[in-house]
Amino acid sequence: MSKAFQVSCWAVLLTLVLGGDGRAQSVAASRIKLPIDDQNRVTLTGNVHPLAQAQYDQGAVEDSFPASRIILMLSRSSEKEAALQQFLQDAHTPGNASYHRWLTPQQIGAAYGPSDAEVGAVTGWLKQHGFAVGRLSPGKTALEFSGTAGEVKQTFHTEIHAYLVNGELHYANNADPQIPAALAPVISGITPMNNFHPQSDLVQAGEGVYKPETHELTPQWTESSNPPVLILGPGDFAVQYDLNPLYNAGQNGAGVTIGVISASNIDPSVAERYHTLFGLPPLNFTAVVDGNDTDPEGGNWATDEAYLDVEVSSSIAPGAMVNLYTAGDTSVQSGLLLAAQRAVDDDQAPVLSLSYAECEADLGTAGNQFWAGLWEQAAAQGQTAFVASGDSGSAGCDNFSAAQPAQDGLAVNGFSSTPWNVSVGGTDFYYSSYNGSASAQLAQIGGYWNLNVTDQPTVSLLQYVPEQPWNEAFGLNLSDGGIYNPNLNGVTIIAGSGGASTLYAKPSWQSGSGVPADKARDLPDVSLFASSGTNDSSWLLCEGEDGCIEFAPGAYGNVYGVGGTSASTPAMAAIMAILDQKYGPQGQADFIFYPLAAQDPADFHDIAIGGNDVPCQQGTPDCTLSTASDNTKGFYTLGHYDATKGYDQATGLGSVDANHLVQSWSSLSFKGSSTALTVSQTSFMHGTPVTVDVTVTGTGGTPSGDVGLVTNASPASNTGVGELTLASGAASGT
Repeated sequence: MSKAFQVSCWAVLLTLVLGGDGRAQSVAASRIKLPIDDQNRVTLTGNVHPLAQAQYDQGAVEDSFPASRIILMLSRSSEKEAALQQFLQDAHTPGNASYHRWLTPQQIGAAYGPSDAEVGAVTGWLKQHGFAVGRLSPGKTALEFSGTAGEVKQTFHTEIHAYLVNGELHYANNADPQIPAALAPVISGITPMNNFHPQSDLVQAGEGVYKPETHELTPQWTESSNPPVLILGPGDFAVQYDLNPLYNAGQNGAGVTIGVISASNIDPSVAERYHTLFGLPPLNFTAVVDGNDTDPEGGNWATDEAYLDVEVSSSIAPGAMVNLYTAGDTSVQSGLLLAAQRAVDDDQAPVLSLSYAECEADLGTAGNQFWAGLWEQAAAQGQTAFVASGDSGSAGCDNFSAAQPAQDGLAVNGFSSTPWNVSVGGTDFYYSSYNGSASAQLAQIGGYWNLNVTDQPTVSLLQYVPEQPWNEAFGLNLSDGGIYNPNLNGVTIIAGSGGASTLYAKPSWQSGSGVPADKARDLPDVSLFASSGTNDSSWLLCEGEDGCIEFAPGAYGNVYGVGGTSASTPAMAAIMAILDQKYGPQGQADFIFYPLAAQDPADFHDIAIGGNDVPCQQGTPDCTLSTASDNTKGFYTLGHYDATKGYDQATGLGSVDANHLVQSWSSLSFKGSSTALTVSQTSFMHGTPVTVDVTVTGTGGTPSGDVGLVTNASPASNTGVGELTLASGAASGT
């Protein structure tokens, strides 16, 4: 990279104060320069949900309709945001004085948040319009308030309407909100005012009977000829991803808390039965309810998701504490968002797990701002946020639960696409050859699984099974040879998601073999097993009042075969908890994952077969007729994210070898760089501009960070400056 500096040797006087983290901060005047005039407004664009359409509109709600727990997002000044970004780079750079010197939420608020005067002005304005103002987050970027639809209309010039979509009644604002122009420098947005729920990334095949003796789940949901599904239990997972050496060394997540962010609570006694079923230690669990509780026996997707997240994370890191963060929805606010804010503000869990999805386009401007800002704060606190990439293949805006081809084009999950979270994709087992006979399939599986057990083992998997991208359209090599057959398995787009963000530039850490030169943040980063049983293996879920109840000797009912990146995400969070037990909180772990993959490939299982293509509707965006000699075989497919050597947008860096990963973590050596300076002149008069070209060449990977220049004034007595350091700001190049 090359940077040009204009250097003038003038002394600069700065007034400094100490921020909450002990760093020097500039005294900033209030950014509110004008009187707050409700007649002089600006519009916060991009904040109407795509389904808030006239064809679904049932009209405005009553003015008395409650509009509770809305969050007004407060912005940092550009200078403070740049300073926070610099801290984040420093805190993730070994050898830097700030390396792993994580901040508390209160320190972030004091050092980088808006001023008390700015917060007071916004709070006063809300109260003036009749709102009850609630909690200000300690990071000083989220201000909660509640009122009525009438107050929302009068204050923000948008109405709350009812919308009937696919038989379900929803509430949402019908127009972009407006705020006084005087407050625009301080208010970055308002969290989405609707109750269109984010989608859980859980795929449930259905109920079955589980026999621990053989690790078989016999489905009860389609024709009786369905073969049993082999359950990947915690012990099997340990074989697949090489966890047993860590367990034997006493590394099981002890002393570490995993924060599961959930839209529902659970009955912990059910998760306890899951632990008992698999011979695990007792469950370490706490529910943290922010505001109203949620129904742990709601029997819906949110409840199933909560049980899966807790059972998977607690079973893989059985020594860890699992904090389930949950909050009830309001008529215009997602409880998931409130729970996530609480999990980050509490700063008790160095590892976070979120298994929900909403594409960048559907989140809108403020929704994307919220998640990007939240994960940025988490990273500054040392928290590692793992977020599911999604279950719609390359079609991140399409509903994977609908039995129809993709129609909305290429897209990614906005919860997972920020630069400050780790995006987790999904894999399935891959058995190398296909033969349509049941006996041939059984022989393939039998090379990896113990199919002849006579007692009740906790482990049935014999060795690592090769993996492919999880793709229920084009990846079912056991049932159809990987050739899409909608007549056999139905029309589906269920697959591990990945692709390129439309919002975020490629982060400095995302480099290495196979990373696309697309200037965009790519998903996923890593992947783990996510199959829901269609290719003959799945996770097990115990949920409901009678979940995992033994109803006959050696047979357990009220169990489900499930999968999705909903499972791979808490599983990856559990592996991170084991790593944190040894090394402490790691913040945005992608700063290590990517260079480690280049330095020590044995830490990852590179996946180079299959892809996350999904069928699409002819004539819709990004939909093309496949002519390649691959498993799409002439179908209309969306995107071309194939699994390839190195990084790819189907499985990221691949899945992990947990033992290798933990052992290699501290041995990562960051390669240096060489710097060449070209100066337009070697001597100059006081006050004369001088152009300096700085070229930095990396000896391994892409150099990133600040390029600085130190000048020595001579003689010092002529200027009184001494040494003056001028920095360009963060830059990267080759």
